[in-house]
Amino acid sequence: MLLHHLRIKLSRLNWPIFLLIHLIAAIGFMTLYSAGGGELYPWASRQLIRFGVGIIILMVVALSDMRVWYHYAYTIYAFSFALLIGV
Repeated sequence: MLLHHLRIKLSRLNWPIFLLIHLIAAIGFMTLYSAGGGELYPWASRQLIRFGVGIIILMVVALSDMRVWYHYAYTIYAFSFALLIGV
């Protein structure tokens, strides 16, 4: 049952945009690699890690049930607003 819902959600994912995000990120990685003199450190490696974490978060949010987000929307908004005030 869970696998069936996961397949449905994955089929509804906007794959062209997902691939475009990866293409733009790959161009950025290549630019940072070139700016680092052909080394991943200091810039490209950190950017790769950030991108990986971001993609994982993106997939968790995209594949989760929207009712969960609706239920916690005001709490998330208040937390984000408090962080904004803190900055």
